[in-house]
Amino acid sequence: MANPPLGVPSLPSSSRAAPVPTDYFGTRQLLAEVGIPFGEARPAESEDAALATAAAIGYPVVLKALGTAHKSDAGGVRLGIADEAQLREAFREMQARLHPTSFSVEKEAPLARGLELLIGVKRDRRFGPIALVGLGGIAAELFHDLAVALAPVTVEQAAKLIRSLRGAELLLGYRGRPRLDVEAAARALSVLSELAATRSDIGEVEINPLLVLDRGVLGLDARLVSLSTDPETR
Repeated sequence: MANPPLGVPSLPSSSRAAPVPTDYFGTRQLLAEVGIPFGEARPAESEDAALATAAAIGYPVVLKALGTAHKSDAGGVRLGIADEAQLREAFREMQARLHPTSFSVEKEAPLARGLELLIGVKRDRRFGPIALVGLGGIAAELFHDLAVALAPVTVEQAAKLIRSLRGAELLLGYRGRPRLDVEAAARALSVLSELAATRSDIGEVEINPLLVLDRGVLGLDARLVSLSTDPETR
């Protein structure tokens, strides 16, 4: 196009790489490879494996039951597990109630030191990939504080989106709180939007929460929907 519309980003050439992974650990690995850091997490298929993994990672840990879209809503996430006895109890309770395909044992993140955001990209049938950012964790559905833009977005554009949120002051040192690393969050959103714009087989990808700290960010959960496996997103 000789004169593309102003403000509309040009899409990168579509990648012909192997199909994108949609499983929990495959998605985390894909996003880590493009530069988004994630907390330590390991799969566990059995109670003994979960105990061994927690001992290797070090307590406190988080236990997640995999195979459920909204793990927290379903009671599939247990935070602050301090010892082996608590882990055994959490594992058995989730296994009996949810019958998950597998589990993830993860190092407890320093939640009190940061703020949770949601970052993602969704491919719209008309407009193509749309980048979004908002308050994350349980606040995502409670406040619906979101900002969106056509993807991909630059780091500067991503930072403007983050600062446009109603809750942005919580990142910027509100009432004596430490100023958090908005720039690192913007870089994460930018590379995520670039990945989704490049990969036409990504229908939707989301990191929620993305924990923003005073230095850097940490992805705590991720989800990806592939167009090749979900015809409803075509």
